[in-house]
Amino acid sequence: MEEVDKDYVFHKVISGDSLWQISIQYYKNPYLWPNIFKQNSESIYDADLILPGQSLIINQKISAASKNKARMYAKTRGLWVVGYREESDIMFLESE
Repeated sequence: MEEVDKDYVFHKVISGDSLWQISIQYYKNPYLWPNIFKQNSESIYDADLILPGQSLIINQKISAASKNKARMYAKTRGLWVVGYREESDIMFLESE
């Protein structure tokens, strides 16, 4: 983990990492993984597939509204397919 400033850190993905696990590590809540996905949408095509060596920006200060939106999305996302960007993920990324 490399600190950018007090609001952001970098996380270098290692083998076995998932957004779910990274969210637990930084936010103590696995359902906040959509915040990491949205923050890194330029480098993550598929939320279910992150690769060793990727460097992810982790926002340390997320608004309550963003947390609620992420939790709601994570709990209702449904089935997923590795290597395919789900339509619901695209809609989540495009929403404010």
